[in-house]
Amino acid sequence: MWNIKTPGIPDELFDRDEGVPITKEEVRVVQISKARLKPGMIVYDIGCGSGSISVEAALQIEDSGHVHAVDNDVKAIELTKKNLAKFEVKNVSVINNDANKAISDLPKADAIFIGGTGKDTEEIIKLCQDKLKQGGRIVIGM
Repeated sequence: MWNIKTPGIPDELFDRDEGVPITKEEVRVVQISKARLKPGMIVYDIGCGSGSISVEAALQIEDSGHVHAVDNDVKAIELTKKNLAKFEVKNVSVINNDANKAISDLPKADAIFIGGTGKDTEEIIKLCQDKLKQGGRIVIGM
């Protein structure tokens, strides 16, 4: 569905749900750029919401990489799955759990996106720092 290599899928191409946030296209482009993603990387999308970051990151890291999309909202999880299918992205695991519980079970990451985490943001950042590979990047969008 999306065959352009650079990030910036238009917002209107994503399926939406009124109660589930989306990282807007312009913000997403900057966040993906700041993560400096490459094929083969391991990426977390904490607070994945609609899955727009997960989709864009998965396309950048190609099939040799993997995204772990985490959200505790069932509606967000379903919407993320729907958008992954829409963009034919297969290198993403979708995890319905609290971030502070899910992170400990994930492999070390090259890049971590943190957004929509609610009141536990400080704790989640600390957990993510422990799971970040040497030279990795954390990108926070609040």
